[in-house]
Amino acid sequence: ALIIPNFDKVKEWARENGIKFNNNDDLIKNPKVVELIHNEVKNTNENLASYEQIKKEVLINDSCDAANGMLSQTLKLKRAVITEKYKDTITAIFS
Repeated sequence: ALIIPNFDKVKEWARENGIKFNNNDDLIKNPKVVELIHNEVKNTNENLASYEQIKKEVLINDSCDAANGMLSQTLKLKRAVITEKYKDTITAIFS
């Protein structure tokens, strides 16, 4: 799964836990933040059937909105746009 964290919440958590960062890239590369998100995914997976579970996740520093073309005007994900933009990342997940 490609995961775009809620950066406001992650920044708040990082400050509370003494994690220094300058920007969102610092956050998604920090092992403690990666572990935090991984544990959230793991907790979510407990309520899903094995075929529904996320097997591997990658944190990305982006936003889904109409301005960058990743959301339609009706707020639906444009999968083709996302797939093309992150094709290398998606390929790495499945290899």
